Amino acid sequence: MIDLSFNYAYREGKYTFSIYYTSKSTGKNEKFLSLNDLQVDRSIKYLKRKRTLNDFNVRTLQKLFEIKGYKELSIRLKNKIHPTLSGDHYIKAVFNLLEKQS
Repeated sequence: MIDLSFNYAYREGKYTFSIYYTSKSTGKNEKFLSLNDLQVDRSIKYLKRKRTLNDFNVRTLQKLFEIKGYKELSIRLKNKIHPTLSGDHYIKAVFNLLEKQS
């Protein structure tokens, strides 16, 4: 099985695509030792900015990602929480959603 990933960017009316081996996107000399760690870090940064999370909210999400793993948690949460919820209200919605899904 070939483990490929891709990335794209849109700039000045043009799309550029990058296709690469996922295993080469992280390594021993990198900050992230696994793809899961990289994905969690990017998700946390995005959610912190998008959902205006404070440090306590970020630590709470990091613990959830540690317990569930990126893949499982992202599938459960993606596009399922109202986009206007932020901060503590977002974290409460995450826990309510996970409780309903259990």
